[in-house]
This record gives sequence, C-alpha cells and structure tokens, in this order.
Amino acid sequence: MRRTAPVLVRAAAVAVLAPTVLGLTGCGLLSRDAEGGGTSSAAQEQGSGGSEVSSSGGESVVGEVAADVQDRHPQGHLLTASAVQVRDRSIAVEIALVNGSTREIQMNSNRLHLLDDVGNAYEFSPPTQNEDLRVAPGAELSGTLVFLGVLDPSATSLTMLANVNDPEQAVDLEDRDNQGSYPELVLDGLPLP
Repeated sequence: MRRTAPVLVRAAAVAVLAPTVLGLTGCGLLSRDAEGGGTSSAAQEQGSGGSEVSSSGGESVVGEVAADVQDRHPQGHLLTASAVQVRDRSIAVEIALVNGSTREIQMNSNRLHLLDDVGNAYEFSPPTQNEDLRVAPGAELSGTLVFLGVLDPSATSLTMLANVNDPEQAVDLEDRDNQGSYPELVLDGLPLP
C-alpha cells in the first residue's frame, strides 16, 4: 500500500544515533512500576494471562539495528525505540513507553501506524493480551511491536505514529497538551539496517 506521509515535526523531539547491529529477540510486553522498579506482565496487570507480543514466528531476520529515538510528550510521557528488526514479512520495533501522568494511557492499536520514507504503510499486529497497549499511571510498558508487510528495499527510515487517526495528516508536536488517555506520539527517523 503506497501512501504519502506528511509528518510535521516542529520540535526537536527526536534524536537518532548512528546505527549499530543488535541482537533482538521476540519478547513479551512488560509493565514496570516506575516507583518500585517491579516488573509484571502488562496483561497480568490487567487481570489476564501471558503477554507475548510476538516472536519472529519462523520468519528469517533480514537485518537488525540499534536505535535511540524518542518522543517526550508535554503531558510527561516518554516513548523510546531501542531497536528495529526487519524480517521476511514484518518489521519489529523494540519500544518502551513511560506514563508520566496520573491517569491510564494507551496506544490504541487501531491508530498505531508505521510508515517508511517512500510512502508505504505497514499494518500493526496487536498482541492478543493488552491489545490497546494500556499503561497504568507512573508505569512503563516495554516490548516489541510487530508491523506486517515486506519492507520496501528503497526505504531508508521509518516513522511510527501512535494515537493518530489519519497517518497522512501532519502531527504538530507543539500542540499536544490536552490529549487525555490517548496521547499522540511520534517516533520519526527510525533507522533501518
């Protein structure tokens, strides 16, 4: 699917370091209590069973790269990406989301988009537990997000948009103060191997 993705980044809200190779494995989504540092499955925190996001599912890994990209939201949330893994039929992004507010937030799975710099969109494959990626106040959610599709060989970078209705609309990073439980989050400039 080809799309033009005009992502407007007015603030210097992202930073990218030189890519290095990283061994990334499929992992579950974990929630950490920001106060005590304890770790629990995000799905268990919601009263459900395990929380495996996805493993490579038998796919071959085409390439892996470390990333240091972040978006600090005005409401105190911090979304970071630490790695990108390109597989035969999907792209995996290792993330951590810290909820810096006093209310639960989430990355709505219907409004989570991955776009490459040549206009292609990759569909999010939500985990079976905690599908809307809920994060309790003061907690951290971390794990691997998987997006379906074969990476376009001419792509050189990716952008991940969370809680954005239309990925073709610009996101103004300076005007995100009152977004409640669904904060717009942008990771622009995700490197590719």
